[in-house]
Amino acid sequence: ALMSLKQAFIAFVILSALALCSCFPMALNALGKRSFASNAAIIFCLIANTQGLLSIAKGQPSFLLLALESLFFWGWIKRKDWVTGLAVGILFFKPHYGLFFVTPILMARRWKALIVCTLTTALLMFLGGLIIGFDNVINFPQIITQKDIGSCLGMVSLRYLATLYFPDLLALHISLGIMVVGLILNVIMWWQGEKNALDQTWLICCTTLICILASPHTYHYDLIMLGLLAVSIIPARSQQTPIAKVS
Repeated sequence: ALMSLKQAFIAFVILSALALCSCFPMALNALGKRSFASNAAIIFCLIANTQGLLSIAKGQPSFLLLALESLFFWGWIKRKDWVTGLAVGILFFKPHYGLFFVTPILMARRWKALIVCTLTTALLMFLGGLIIGFDNVINFPQIITQKDIGSCLGMVSLRYLATLYFPDLLALHISLGIMVVGLILNVIMWWQGEKNALDQTWLICCTTLICILASPHTYHYDLIMLGLLAVSIIPARSQQTPIAKVS
C-alpha cells in the first residue's frame, strides 16, 4: 500500500513466488523426503503453464494461495497448531477458501490453531481497515452477497453452471447455497475422518477439491491450488516399500 502500483505489483509477484518455493517443498516433504529434482520439477510445472503465467500477468494470488495451503498441510501433519492457524488466518483474505480449511480445525478440536487463526484474521482485518477504510471492511459481506456479479467467463466452480441458466444476481445467491452445501459435506467428511481415523492427506486433498468446486468465486488461474494434490500422488522415499526378491 505504501508503494506505487507498479512497484507493488513487482513486489507481490516476487513475494508470492518466494512463498510458493518455500512452503510447497515443506508440504511435499511432510511425510518423508522427496528428491530435490522431484520438488523442482513440480514447482516448475506449477509456474510454467498457462494458468501460472496468467496468475503472474494479472497479479492474482494463486501462488500465495497454494503456499498457504502447503503451510497448512505441513502444520497439520506435523501437529504445529500455531502454523496451521496462521496459514488459515491469512487464507481468510479469501473467506470463501478460508471457511473450508477452518473446518478440519473445528472437527479435530485443535483449539490452539483456532485461536491463532482468529487472532490472525482479526489483525489482518484491522490492518485492512487502516489502509482501505473500515467502511470497506464492514461492508464486505454486502459486497459479496449483492454486488459480486458480472462476467463469469473463466470461472471453474459450480457457479459457472448457475450463470448459464439464471440471472447474475440469482446465480450468485445459488452459488452461495452451493458453498453452504460444500461446507456441510466437508464437515461430514472430516467428522467421519476423525471418527474412523481416515488418512489425513486424503482428507486435505478432498477439502481442496470441494473448496474449488463449491466456492462462489474460483477462476481458472486458481486451479494452481490443485498442486497440493501432488502430496498424495508422488511417493516419499520413506514410504517406498522395497521389492522382495523372488527365489
